[in-house]
Amino acid sequence: MEAAKTIKFITECEALYIDELRDRLDITAEDKENGYIQDFFNCDPDYIKSNETDGRGQMPFVVITENDTTYIISDGELDEIELEIVQWWLDGAENELDIENNWNIWNKVNHGIAYRGGSGYSYTLYAKN
Repeated sequence: MEAAKTIKFITECEALYIDELRDRLDITAEDKENGYIQDFFNCDPDYIKSNETDGRGQMPFVVITENDTTYIISDGELDEIELEIVQWWLDGAENELDIENNWNIWNKVNHGIAYRGGSGYSYTLYAKN
């Protein structure tokens, strides 16, 4: 994770109106009119897991660092638990459970981050329980 002076938690809708993200996210006039960025979360984003369910997690998010600001762009408003999980991860998360990057074990995790960083096919799993 790139070091940044400022961290901002924003929704996809809020990202539409941040000038320094316009080119990076290929925001169009049509996106602004629709109120969302076309196909933004169809790119295998990272996920916040805030309860024990199967799958990657409940809240997709993307991390973008632009200038001295890191933007955590999520599909919706993050609740208190999700914010705590992301802050734990940003602070250099270390797995609190031995999950060996195993999806079967991950399904039993209550809190964590499934991170792929916008590239590749595999996720790194961070379990915070």
